[in-house]
Amino acid sequence: EGSYVLGNEDGIHKVWNEQGVLIESSQWSNGKRVQKTQKWNSEKQLLSSYEYNSSGKKHGDTVENCDDGSPRLQTQYSNGEREGSYRRWSCEDGEIEKEGTYRGGLNVGPYLDRTSSTVRRGSYSETEPGRRIGRWQIGDHKIDYNVESFQSNEYLKVFSKFGGFTGRDEDFNLH
Repeated sequence: EGSYVLGNEDGIHKVWNEQGVLIESSQWSNGKRVQKTQKWNSEKQLLSSYEYNSSGKKHGDTVENCDDGSPRLQTQYSNGEREGSYRRWSCEDGEIEKEGTYRGGLNVGPYLDRTSSTVRRGSYSETEPGRRIGRWQIGDHKIDYNVESFQSNEYLKVFSKFGGFTGRDEDFNLH
């Protein structure tokens, strides 16, 4: 149920399942999501909650839960970019899969990713967001992100299969 203005979604929109249980509620303005959008399962457990600004970009808290209601994702957005802490859990065992901090949509500070078959753990620069610094663990390998490591033949030999590195997150596409 919802309204439209000139063919664009506008106002409050609600969706119910076949049993009459509310499973989605969202606010729209001129075809863009604004304010809060929430989804629930048929047992009325919150599955997701997203906040949007007046431009339709994610802005504020974002929460996703597993089907059983346990946490899946908690993060924040500022004008469409991740900002602040990020934490994602496994729905299977409840263990943390990924955590870090974002500034302007880029990683800063300590970082952990256990979502692939390879664990990635290290830190991103506070002064150059998105740039890896210090010692990183990528699976069984340890990498020191400094000028010398980029000149090291051992470094290039071990990681050449990944196509070379600048120290930024996009250098690793292990998923």
